Amino acid sequence: MGDNLMDAVNQVLVLSIMMVIGIYARKKGFIDDRVEKGLSAILINITLPLMIINSFCLEFDKAIMGNAIKIFFYSIVIHLVLLILSRYIYIKASDRKKPLLIFTTSFSNCGFMGYPVLNSIFGEIGVFYASIFTMVFTALVWTAGVSLFTGKISMKEASKSILKNPSIWAVIIGIIIFVGQIKLPFAINSTVKSVGNMTTPISMIIIGSMLCGSNIKEMIGDFSLYYLSIVRLILVPIATYFTMNMFSIDSMLVAICTLLMAMPGAVVGPVIALSAGGDGKYGSQCVFITTLLSVITIPLFIYLVR
Repeated sequence: MGDNLMDAVNQVLVLSIMMVIGIYARKKGFIDDRVEKGLSAILINITLPLMIINSFCLEFDKAIMGNAIKIFFYSIVIHLVLLILSRYIYIKASDRKKPLLIFTTSFSNCGFMGYPVLNSIFGEIGVFYASIFTMVFTALVWTAGVSLFTGKISMKEASKSILKNPSIWAVIIGIIIFVGQIKLPFAINSTVKSVGNMTTPISMIIIGSMLCGSNIKEMIGDFSLYYLSIVRLILVPIATYFTMNMFSIDSMLVAICTLLMAMPGAVVGPVIALSAGGDGKYGSQCVFITTLLSVITIPLFIYLVR
């Protein structure tokens, strides 16, 4: 039991050290807003899609295909339930904060943090299932998520955002490779794997840089951020874990869903809020505080699901 907990702590500790490197790089001026933006573009458009494609380079297995369909369905249910319940959880929140509290609770950081964590625990199969789970996340972020700030859903704009998302295309390519059992040439396969493996360090360095640029003093007295952190980092993953276990769902799928729900708030929240005239600064604080505290809570959930 002690060894399992220590393994969980060590896995998150590795990611945390990478974050510290990002903080150091920002403090020293190696990373500024321009470099951070460039690294994020490389992550979103190159390394993360290649990591996803690499995770689909598996031998075809009906059980894996069946689990992929199941986790797609579970993702729909989890996200829709959170979107509905969050409206009641934050019913007393101000109009300025409510959309961001609902968004941050409903949408976790599946990509930047979820993939690296699952890759460190389950390897490529973890990323495979996570990428299927995240397809629903992406679709709902640009429909229901955006509507939290605008009050309406523009299917035209949502479709554009979804179709422009490199991860969606990576999943589509991955499915073709997996179902068609296409064997990539050695040079291409090695490149896809090597560049895809850059996702974890780049992701953690970016998050460290983002944390370094935040003002902690402004957040200390804001009770709503602590309330959000309890809901996002503790109650949501606990509810996910025990509810799924009630239905005797495959333990790996329970673990994948639980850990993805244990991640901090999605970094895209403040961006959407800002573009829709919302409070981008408060959104950044939501992401910051949940990311900071997740370093403590994620090892506990890794221990729980193993």
